[in-house]
Amino acid sequence: MTHPISLDGHLIQLQKLAPLHLNELEKIAADPIIWQYLLTKGWQHDAFWTWAIESLEEQKKGKAFIFVVMDNQNGRIVGTTRFQDIEPQHNKTDIGWTWYAPSVWGCGFNFEAKSLMFTHAFETWGVHRVGFKVDECNLRSQRALEKVGTHREGYIRKHLIRPDGSIRNSFLYGLTDEDWFSTAKQSLQNRVVEAIMQQKTGQYLRESDGLMLV
Repeated sequence: MTHPISLDGHLIQLQKLAPLHLNELEKIAADPIIWQYLLTKGWQHDAFWTWAIESLEEQKKGKAFIFVVMDNQNGRIVGTTRFQDIEPQHNKTDIGWTWYAPSVWGCGFNFEAKSLMFTHAFETWGVHRVGFKVDECNLRSQRALEKVGTHREGYIRKHLIRPDGSIRNSFLYGLTDEDWFSTAKQSLQNRVVEAIMQQKTGQYLRESDGLMLV
C-alpha cells in the first residue's frame, strides 16, 4: 500500500498532509468543540503542534496515510482524516482522526470523504475491511458511521484515557468489501449526489455528518 497523493471529488479534494498545511489547520483546530471526543486538547497551541508533529512522523514511517480536506469551492482546508492501523498482511485498515471545521458540518463533505477513501481502499488497495473506533459518548459520530454504511461490531471496555482523565469505552464499527460492493457504495454515492445538489441550491443537510473519531 502506498499513500495516494490526492483523492479528488466534486465537493472536496483530499490532499496528502504536508508541513505547509499546518498553520491553516491550527486555525481550524482552535475551536474546542472539534476535540470533544478526541484524545488531545488540540485547540491549545502546544497540544496541536504535538499532534501535528507526531502525525507527520507516523506518515513518514508509513504508519498512517494522512489527508487534509480541501473545499473545492474556495480551495481552503476544512479538516483532516487518515488511514491508520494499516495492515497489508491482513488486507485491512482503519480510518480515524477525522475532524472538520464546525462551519462545514452538515455540508456532505464527510460523505464524500468516506466515499473517496472507501473507493481507494476497496478498489485500489483491495482491502477486505475498513474499521473505526469511536467513543461510546460520541453519538453524532455513531450516527454518521451508520449513515456511511458501517456496522457496529463490538465494544471495548476501558479502551483509552481521555485528556480529562476519565476512562473511555469504545464501539467498534466496520465495513467489509462485501458490504461495499453490495449496498454501501451505491448508498453512499447517492448521499454524495444529494449533498452536491443541496450545495448548488444553498440548502445543506439538517443534521451534521461531521465525524470526530480516533
